[in-house]
Amino acid sequence: RGYLSAIALIAFSTTSCSESRSSQCSRLIEVANRAVGEMQAIIQTNATPNYSAYLKVAETVDKAKAGMEAIELNDPQLQEFQTRFISLYSELGESSRALSEAIQKEDIQAAESAQQAFEAATNKEPPLVNEVNLYCNPG
Repeated sequence: RGYLSAIALIAFSTTSCSESRSSQCSRLIEVANRAVGEMQAIIQTNATPNYSAYLKVAETVDKAKAGMEAIELNDPQLQEFQTRFISLYSELGESSRALSEAIQKEDIQAAESAQQAFEAATNKEPPLVNEVNLYCNPG
């Protein structure tokens, strides 16, 4: 019986020192939600997409990427989600800048290519968000 109590105490000690999955999930989700909210605000205030709107999107995802990189996570699955968000934000930033530049130069071919890259990147977000939600809110 003494042996079991010692193991339980050790297990409790190690889990209480590390941050809970719930807390780590909250920080990851907070950064992602802030980015989405800021991008939606840009889209709503720019009914007709223009080069400056795409440049603002790029700046927003740059901030989101920096915010996501700054989060310290010890849960391996959340680290993997974090890496995917960082990659997503990089792709969105690059394609937004390319789209902004193409629109400004009135280069239709480059704009179409950048638009496809932007849409491909944005299509990666819903499944990633769904995976995070399933992992962070099981059952």
